[in-house]
Amino acid sequence: MGLLDFLIYKFAANEVKITLNKDVVNFRSGDKSLSLEPVVYLAVDSTRVLSFGNSTDLTEPFERINLFDGKRIQIKGVDKADALAGFLQFGFTQLADRRAWVRPRAIIVLGNPLSEIFGGYERVVLMQTAANAGAREVVLE
Repeated sequence: MGLLDFLIYKFAANEVKITLNKDVVNFRSGDKSLSLEPVVYLAVDSTRVLSFGNSTDLTEPFERINLFDGKRIQIKGVDKADALAGFLQFGFTQLADRRAWVRPRAIIVLGNPLSEIFGGYERVVLMQTAANAGAREVVLE
């Protein structure tokens, strides 16, 4: 690791703690926090993402995808792992402030066991999904 990498890592990098529950996902970074329902809203006529989380002000027809409902893995050709990565990336950017170019260190806490949703592979799926969402390091607690 070069000196510049070390300085960015030590002083500018943020840490995001994510607590996953079936009904709410909490993001916390420093003194900022964000709570979102684990839901992705897709446009009815395409796979375009309209919104994440607690959306009530959508102006066009949508399909609601609950990320942790244990139902189908793919909806309209969208893999739920990819939808979860987009959801996590949205949470990261909402908390990033001016440090959006710095990839956060993600600490994931499982509030409820999600093994029935991910077939016992929740550790692998969550680590890979958080990395795909832009985390530079992923820690599961």
